[in-house]
Amino acid sequence: DTLGASVDVAGAPYKHYTVFLRKDGRLATVITNDNATQQISATVKLDAPAGRSLTCASPENPEAVPCTAAVTVPPRSTIVVMEH
Repeated sequence: DTLGASVDVAGAPYKHYTVFLRKDGRLATVITNDNATQQISATVKLDAPAGRSLTCASPENPEAVPCTAAVTVPPRSTIVVMEH
């Protein structure tokens, strides 16, 4: 499901993501990159109140760390952008 967020890559809408809604109303967006050789730079826009901070985690870096809405997804990987 992609309700609750949008993702752009290179200024164009990107379709390889899904959105999860927690019971407390916070969102998490999982962005995947199926390209075998190229990383992608993605920008996430959450349909949520402004001012909430974001954290990110990935298989390469599983510990959630503060991040911005602009993230880099390595080749054949995924990243989770979570409202904190």
